[in-house]
Amino acid sequence: MFIGMLLEALIWALFYLYTPAITTLPDLDTALHFSMVSFTSVGYGDVVLTGDWRMLASLEGANRVIIFGGTTALIFYVIQHVYRPR
Repeated sequence: MFIGMLLEALIWALFYLYTPAITTLPDLDTALHFSMVSFTSVGYGDVVLTGDWRMLASLEGANRVIIFGGTTALIFYVIQHVYRPR
């Protein structure tokens, strides 16, 4: 599941990097850093989007909440299934 979350952050980073209308991030390292900071809702502010696209980073953070919630629910489901009384 952790690898899936990393892949999702990488997809966001590639989206930021290869969509010049949204941002002018210079390289994949910077785009991935920005994506991970937004995805984890840390929000350092050292790399930011400009103009009308600033809200996109908050959507990535909201996406993270949904994914973490689903992951937590799945983990609890598996634990309940494994330790169910027989």
